[in-house]
Amino acid sequence: MRAQGAGGARGTWLRGRLICRRPSEPDPDNAGGGKQLSIRVDFLSVPLVTDSSVATPERDRTRSVKSEGSSFVGRNRVTWITQSAVMSALVAVLTLVSIPLPPPLSAINLGPAGIFVVSVFLGPRVGSISGLLGSAIGFTVAATVGIVGGAAPGSVLFPVFLFGLIVARGPEGYVIGTLRRKSEILAMVLGTIYETLVFFVIDFFYTYPILLGMDRGFAFLDLGTLIDLVFIFPAVVVLRYLRAQMGTRYYDQQ
Repeated sequence: MRAQGAGGARGTWLRGRLICRRPSEPDPDNAGGGKQLSIRVDFLSVPLVTDSSVATPERDRTRSVKSEGSSFVGRNRVTWITQSAVMSALVAVLTLVSIPLPPPLSAINLGPAGIFVVSVFLGPRVGSISGLLGSAIGFTVAATVGIVGGAAPGSVLFPVFLFGLIVARGPEGYVIGTLRRKSEILAMVLGTIYETLVFFVIDFFYTYPILLGMDRGFAFLDLGTLIDLVFIFPAVVVLRYLRAQMGTRYYDQQ
């Protein structure tokens, strides 16, 4: 028997001889008499790699691909989380730049412009998160410092307005980011219409008739939210500038 291998690869060549001799004298139970029978058995085994830790070109390539894939996923996750945090702060600041309206209305602010740009340029995921968190944080700060009248924290209108912004602005960013490839302007229009309908439904069925005890017809004042459509033009201008500087149409797909 001989074993040899290199680099953890073991190959075995087994050669043996099995000799069986018949008895020299005839045996009543042995019909073969005294003849001698020799059997030679040769075994040859192909070298096999039995050590899984041994590196091969194929295994190295597989590990490299897996490593690169995991690294890319990790970087991608960190990237969109960072973008969401930064863009949420941007939308929050833009939300603070607002024009108060009489209660039970909230205010007109620059938040929608930020949501338009972020959702189109960075995609639906970052757009929805920044629209939700940025609007909620910006509104809370604005209501606390008095920029938004009649909706200070602790008032009956504050949770209603906050809930309305969360339900409206988060999905709005997702709608815009998802439909941007068909038509960016149409996506922004549909996102604004969705936002307006959310405010209208909440006020029509709850805020006016139940919370305030007023005629639900006042909810039609929420249609004034369509004024956010005026932010489409500056959003388009900003998008053109970003694309010229970054050299890409959609930053999340480069």
